Amino acid sequence: MKKNYMKCLMAGILASTFLTSTSVFAAGNSTKNVTSKATISSKNKINRPMKTSNLSSSSYVEWQQYGDDFASGHCVQPTDDGGYLVGGYNGKYAMYLLKTDSNGNKLWDKSIKPVSADSRDGVIQDIKKTSDGNYLIMGDKSYLSKIDKDGNILWSKTISNVDDLSQIEPTRDGGCAIVGSIQIPNHRSDISLSKIDANGNIIFNTSYGTSNDDCGASIKQTVDGGYIILGTSFMQKGIEASIIKTDRNGHELWNNMYYSGNSSYANSLQITSDDSYIFAGGNRLNKIDNSGNLIWQKQLGDDQVMSLELTPNDGCMLTCCNFSIDNPTIDIIQTDSYGNKTWHYTASDYNAWDTALDIRKTNDSGYIVCGQTYQTQINKKNIVLIKLK
Repeated sequence: MKKNYMKCLMAGILASTFLTSTSVFAAGNSTKNVTSKATISSKNKINRPMKTSNLSSSSYVEWQQYGDDFASGHCVQPTDDGGYLVGGYNGKYAMYLLKTDSNGNKLWDKSIKPVSADSRDGVIQDIKKTSDGNYLIMGDKSYLSKIDKDGNILWSKTISNVDDLSQIEPTRDGGCAIVGSIQIPNHRSDISLSKIDANGNIIFNTSYGTSNDDCGASIKQTVDGGYIILGTSFMQKGIEASIIKTDRNGHELWNNMYYSGNSSYANSLQITSDDSYIFAGGNRLNKIDNSGNLIWQKQLGDDQVMSLELTPNDGCMLTCCNFSIDNPTIDIIQTDSYGNKTWHYTASDYNAWDTALDIRKTNDSGYIVCGQTYQTQINKKNIVLIKLK
């Protein structure tokens, strides 16, 4: 079965032998204590030169933090206290949860190992805040839990009848919807949709697909209570982004395909203020209306979009990776509401493989970027956090 989308593809590329995890998270080249139980070491700390596309680019960057703990960052969620929850995996091959303050300094961390004997989860794939002030934690295979602000698990569940989980969307009824992939006969995969109630119980599971491999990537609840789902379809003529509109019960209303490049996964979708949809597929940024008609499509050169957020004027903030070079870089791109580039920032460690996998709006109207750097020479991965003004 094909991997569920580019984040999972990157996890597979970057997954190699870890060393024993330590509990440190450092800033820049400084050395400081961040908790009473852990001391920052300057050993193997990253000192990375920054490239920018124009002289004012770096003025948008408030701070950058690089971990020194052999952990990988996959998702980030701003918290009510101005800090951040970061999800990923660590050297113990367990799901990893990190809490930082508003400047990215570590407050606490923990490893999460599902109690289910058949669980295959190793990565926290997504974190979302709930309406009651708690947080949903989703693994990459079947794990779902709800935690409080201190990381205490309120409940945990195993989502059945799925093979890969990609993204979770809190719903207006207090539950959530999860998109992923499910393997079906003839060794194919379909896009899966699971509706979950407020206590983690499954309301329904359903799937969508073509005669080829299909995998889910992103989901949003629409104004009518239904869902808009982004996936990837591996068609004979090439890889295409698939957009599926459903009603509140998961019944398909329409399904359209959009070319996304021969080797590129679709991976991120947002709903704009005019009730249209912007989504990223490979190096293409697309806007469609709420009936699926293409409004515009823009190409982004060698940059493959990993995640996107909207700006106040329905432009985009994109986290991208440039895979056309030996050591891929983290690229952050801002566009206007027509998909035209207005700002570009590159963070690069010339001796590492860098990826930025998630971007979220922050409480102060900025953005937080989460990713990882993989130093191939010493087989070491670290979390990267970049705060944008």
